[in-house]
Amino acid sequence: MHRAPGWRWVGLAAAGLLAACGTRTELLESRGVGRADPGQTGLDGSGGPSLDASVPPPQVDATAPPPRFDGAIPPPQMCTSDSTWTRPTRVHTSGNRIFADTLGNAYLLVQAISIARFDARSELWGNFVMLGSTSGAFVDFDSRGNGVVGGARGSVAAPLVAWQLAASTRTWGSMDLLPRTVGGHESLCGAAVSGNRAVVLWRRDESGSGIFSSDYWISWTVGGEWRTEQLFDGGGEGDPFCRASVAFASEPIALFGGVNGMFAYHLDPASQSWSAVRVSHAGRFSGNAQLEADANGNSVAVWHEQTNAFEPNHASTVWSNRWDARASAWRGPEQVADAEDGQAVWELRLSVSEQGAAMAVWRESPDFVAQRGHIWAARLDRSSANWQQARELAMDGRFPAVSMAANGNAFVGWDDRGIVTLAQRYEASTGWQMPEVIPELRGTLGLAAAGDGTAFAASGGLVSRYLCDEGTP
Repeated sequence: MHRAPGWRWVGLAAAGLLAACGTRTELLESRGVGRADPGQTGLDGSGGPSLDASVPPPQVDATAPPPRFDGAIPPPQMCTSDSTWTRPTRVHTSGNRIFADTLGNAYLLVQAISIARFDARSELWGNFVMLGSTSGAFVDFDSRGNGVVGGARGSVAAPLVAWQLAASTRTWGSMDLLPRTVGGHESLCGAAVSGNRAVVLWRRDESGSGIFSSDYWISWTVGGEWRTEQLFDGGGEGDPFCRASVAFASEPIALFGGVNGMFAYHLDPASQSWSAVRVSHAGRFSGNAQLEADANGNSVAVWHEQTNAFEPNHASTVWSNRWDARASAWRGPEQVADAEDGQAVWELRLSVSEQGAAMAVWRESPDFVAQRGHIWAARLDRSSANWQQARELAMDGRFPAVSMAANGNAFVGWDDRGIVTLAQRYEASTGWQMPEVIPELRGTLGLAAAGDGTAFAASGGLVSRYLCDEGTP
């Protein structure tokens, strides 16, 4: 596929010198496709699960409504050259899963289900909240600071547990054993929270052999109580790597893919049952599901498709679909980008702002074992409702991460050549800025843009904070 010239990276020294603007720009032409065939819907999930009344409700603020965007878009910030990533704070010996709320507070998940909280007023990291000892943790926070976190206790026939945080009181509820109809060893796949509502998704190995099936199961809260789980993909044709995603739109949505395409499951609030619709094309392997919602109940989904599930570098493309909350319908699959010839899409990540802009990032390399490759990003523009041309950010990177702020600004970060961690900022008013070094961070990266214009980057328990200097008016 022919690509126009663009950015080129030169000489990253171990001291962390930044790349200079070169003579070559790599752009991908994005193009949409027609609306999804309504005849592709199916996988009726009728028959809602029963409520286990013996499980006590979590201690959460039941009056807290889910966040909704009120139309008052924060003005885009234009950060001066004095803006910087701070030298990192050692919060823990491990941890890169970080979240931030609209007030500038941050939450870091560390070992054994502990949460460290950064207080924006004092600008200090507080004491750990030790919730329990589990494995395979899942976690999510909404923009107001409500959270859900948990995991599997033990390795065989492990019960699933969860805690919920009420932002209004800053208190964690007691541990809840998630009600299950069938035991087994679980692998947690995703979690989402909105106000006092939560949902978790996992795969199960019922034999205890350590070989996971491709069946997906889900549990969710109703009135503060966890419902018995429901089986999603009984045909065993899902993504075997547990790359599924859940998010809260107008109602919770779960997204997962497999050999027959990408499917979105929706919860009917009246019957409390889930039903599915295919959001991709049929007959293509679809994986690496990513799903995020804005504050108005709309959702953006991205995934990669290929015509042959066993040849990952064969015709690998990035696709998207969007859930329109007003129309209660998916708009139809849209192609975001084609991978370079001989390249495959790996480590796909997505972030959506409160007003509906989105940024997707991914790595392109011949195979996963290659570890490093080209880092690409594509942006969904809120005003035009179109995906913009994808842009190459690095030629030798890995572990891409992305986070969008409410005002449409975004941060993209990655490990570059195993030497230095870089972050590149997108400003809604001026576009892409030059990349910057995040000092001392190495390896898998987590990013979280806060509502006050700051951002957080975490790796290995180290956390750096981005401070935007807008200059004097």
